[in-house]
Amino acid sequence: QKAAEEEAKRGPPKPQLVPLVEQGPNPFEPRYITLGDEFISNLPQKGRAIIVEVGLVTLKGEKAEKTLAEDRIPLRAHTMAMISEMTVAQATAEDAQEALANRLHKALNAEMRKKTGADLIDKVFIKRYYVQ
Repeated sequence: QKAAEEEAKRGPPKPQLVPLVEQGPNPFEPRYITLGDEFISNLPQKGRAIIVEVGLVTLKGEKAEKTLAEDRIPLRAHTMAMISEMTVAQATAEDAQEALANRLHKALNAEMRKKTGADLIDKVFIKRYYVQ
C-alpha cells in the first residue's frame, strides 16, 4: 500500500529523450540536373524558331547526378541535334512538349547507356518551350 501511495505522489513517468540518429541524404530522392542555357533553333519555315529549356531527373543517387552533370556537353549536343531536326508541324503539335520529352528521354538514356552501361535518366522535363 505504501508503494502505491509513493507511486501516486511521483506521478506518471516523464518521457525520456531519445538521441536522434543522424541520417545521410536519401539516396532515392529525386535529383534535378539542367542542361544549361536554353536551346534556340531555327525551324524550316522561314522566320520561325523554337526555344527550349530542358532538365533531367535521376533517382539513381549522387553518383548518377555527378555523372550526368559531368556529361552535360554531349547531352546538350544530342539535345540540340534533336531540336534542330524538328519541323514546324512537330514543334506546334498539341503534344509537342510531351513528345519531345519522351524522344529526349530515350535518346539521352541510350547515350548514357553507351558510356555507363545504365539508364541514369528517370525523366526529362521541359522547363520552357516557345515557338515563334
